[in-house]
Amino acid sequence: MECPRCLSPHVRRSHRVGFWETGFLTFFHYYPFRCRDCGHRYHHFHQSRNRSPKGHVTLFGLAQDILWVTGGVTLVLLWLWLRST
Repeated sequence: MECPRCLSPHVRRSHRVGFWETGFLTFFHYYPFRCRDCGHRYHHFHQSRNRSPKGHVTLFGLAQDILWVTGGVTLVLLWLWLRST
């Protein structure tokens, strides 16, 4: 993987910040990366660790994705319910 700004190969995963990165983008396997040379921070699709080397979804990975979705839906419904009371 290369930095889109300076094309350096020296990139690393960056810390996720906020709901957008920790919830929504993570669910779709988009993670933040940072270039070690120029400091540019960007998002890139990265295959989940919950997949086998051949790219097949493992049972654990599928269970984790289901928990993310149901947990997110539960939080939204709880927020809407609390907002209406």
